[in-house]
Amino acid sequence: MERRAVATEFPQLSPKQPHYLADIRLNQDGHVAEWDSGAATLFGYSRREAVGESFYRFLWLPDLPSGALEWQLNNAYYTGHASTRGRFVRSDRAQFSAACEITPIWDNGFQG
Repeated sequence: MERRAVATEFPQLSPKQPHYLADIRLNQDGHVAEWDSGAATLFGYSRREAVGESFYRFLWLPDLPSGALEWQLNNAYYTGHASTRGRFVRSDRAQFSAACEITPIWDNGFQG
């Protein structure tokens, strides 16, 4: 079973600033299994750089309680969905705010 994480950026500077949508698949351990072009644009890492990395690499850790990612992944597993807002980090170390929706993807392709 994998988990699908969809992150949507909330622009800080101007309502005219573009919103980016990233569709990322995580394995059961919270490591990136798939990384789409929206994720590459939003986070600044290529697919080659991101796949296999822990999703923690992309989170702003000072704001994150210990075990928060695991809690969200387990919540999605047991309830079919988890959502959160938080700060993430781009490849240039710039921070941005985003909403993240997590849904499980079962081996037969069923979501949530």
